[in-house]
Amino acid sequence: MPPILELIRKYFIEPILKGSGYNPVNTAAYAALFLLALLMVVKIFEKLRLLEGFIGTRKFTLTMVLYGVMAGLLRVARDAGVTSTLLLVTPMIFGVMMAVFLSMAAASKLLGSPLPFQLAPLPSIAVLAVLGAPQNLRALAYILALNLPLIAAYIPAKQKSVVALVHSQYFDATATVVAISQGYWEQHVIPRLILSIHPYPLAAVLFMSLKSLVALLLARALTTPELGWKGELVKGILTSLGFGTGVRDALRATYLV
Repeated sequence: MPPILELIRKYFIEPILKGSGYNPVNTAAYAALFLLALLMVVKIFEKLRLLEGFIGTRKFTLTMVLYGVMAGLLRVARDAGVTSTLLLVTPMIFGVMMAVFLSMAAASKLLGSPLPFQLAPLPSIAVLAVLGAPQNLRALAYILALNLPLIAAYIPAKQKSVVALVHSQYFDATATVVAISQGYWEQHVIPRLILSIHPYPLAAVLFMSLKSLVALLLARALTTPELGWKGELVKGILTSLGFGTGVRDALRATYLV
């Protein structure tokens, strides 16, 4: 087998087929792929003038949270064995979500209303029906308790999109921390390294703090007059990404899948 094909097999194909998680090589490649896709989405939105006047509103922020929930639900559907399709595995699920995201934004443009874009994530809630009854409500209670402070922060916050982005990453961190405490393992390289620190409570606090701090700095950097709606769009996409991975971890820990 040629060296390049052997590299692809070892670092990309086998981790997907075996569910062995991420490694430095595929992590770097997927990050680059995500950044390219992000730039492409921004360019498409700019060229086609999609969701004009809607991006940056509170309804847009809420909708992006729902897209994250949708991604998490679809991902956990595969974890639970509801489907075996590889389309719901990273990086393919990025393409699936981007296709839904762009097609619904285009539909909203054609119809002159953001409703198609807003309503698209809602049918994914049906996944909960096939997961059955929750098996570990204690895990869910821990996650909700850890998130109460940031949920409360939405009320006085003027920049909802900033709070949403920070919360998405904090939620992902709390769901990860609780899931690992329930016997799951972390698939991502850097989080796995941080969470291997002993004692575990120290690692958990460090992980949640670092993710939140990075998200806050990123949110502030994207909230500028120069970036305008483009910054709001990127914040929305990153918010979806955070809630997507967080919802998956939370549901896995709650439904034991």
